[in-house]
Amino acid sequence: AGQQVAMPPPERQLLLRLQRLLGVAGTAILLVAAAVVLASYAGPLLQVLHARAQEWKTTYPIGVAVAGLLVVCFWIVCLIPSTPIELTLGYLYGIGGGLFCVYIGKVLGCLLSFLLGRTLLRDFCQQLVKRHELLQAIDLAVQDEPYRISFLARGAYIPIALKNYGFSVLSVPPRAFVTALVTVEVWNSASLVFLGYAAESVGDVMQTGSSGSGARVATLVVACAALLGLSAYGSPPPRPP
Repeated sequence: AGQQVAMPPPERQLLLRLQRLLGVAGTAILLVAAAVVLASYAGPLLQVLHARAQEWKTTYPIGVAVAGLLVVCFWIVCLIPSTPIELTLGYLYGIGGGLFCVYIGKVLGCLLSFLLGRTLLRDFCQQLVKRHELLQAIDLAVQDEPYRISFLARGAYIPIALKNYGFSVLSVPPRAFVTALVTVEVWNSASLVFLGYAAESVGDVMQTGSSGSGARVATLVVACAALLGLSAYGSPPPRPP
């Protein structure tokens, strides 16, 4: 019989969890500090860009929205990390417009990647699966619980290439993939868009002083809490040494 791995004592487990929490909190503090520095040194430039974007939105509202979501879609298909553009759209267009562009763009990009993986790029995606034991394990599990595994994988912090191109050659039904995609990406998109919107609030607070700062600081606090939750959600469970 195989030898079971002994679990660490409760005190050790607590210490590991505290270490992870401190790491998440430190990451959040660094990101907020970076947003403050960005607002301090790049404030005038960001104001110009924001004003220009608002002007374009007023003049070409449909064109700007379509262009924004197409950029997100293109970046996802090309495996370019989309976090910067998601934060930027949240900063420039606020929660409503930013979420619309990011969510629709991400859904279209993921669907197109999945379709390409099952057609033109099938050979490449099969090689991708052979190189990753994680995808091989997921392929075995998804045969029994396609919806549950699709939701778990979509919510996990794993590379977008594995979620889209990797899943395209697994035994996952398209309906399960699409259902998990359109559901989980609401949260994934809203989190980054809200953080981008909070960066705008930081800049406004620093430039306007106390005028309307209460609501903006509250927005920043909520954004930081969302960042902590997002980081803790994606963090791996503590492992014994």
